[in-house]
Amino acid sequence: MPSVYFKPATIPNLVDTMAIVAGGAPDLPFWYYHFPAKTGVEFNMFQFVEEADKTAKIPNLMGVKFTNEILMDYNSAGHYKNKKYNMLFGRDEMLTSALATGVSDGDVSSTVNFLTYNLRATNEWNAGNISSA
Repeated sequence: MPSVYFKPATIPNLVDTMAIVAGGAPDLPFWYYHFPAKTGVEFNMFQFVEEADKTAKIPNLMGVKFTNEILMDYNSAGHYKNKKYNMLFGRDEMLTSALATGVSDGDVSSTVNFLTYNLRATNEWNAGNISSA
């Protein structure tokens, strides 16, 4: 996640900052944690993955853990370069909406550790039982 005290001012600043963080463990996969309601850093994630990809400053970037309501951004980032980056969704109450984008690679949310409705909803969605999901 980004610095919440000295916030990055631009997308390139965010990429540079995340490159330092990800570079601390270059052999491990790195997901950027996008949670603007808590961090106050409200950049467009499509622009973030585009800049990170273009500059290759984060070679271990796997994708974005997206906890936000702007599904257009989630969808755009997830479809970038034919779904190059892994998109994890983190807003429980919007899970089926995220699944409808076709880019959701997983659900990492606050209640997934103790409730199983997310797994049931995802399984129903994947089985084509949209109303059950």
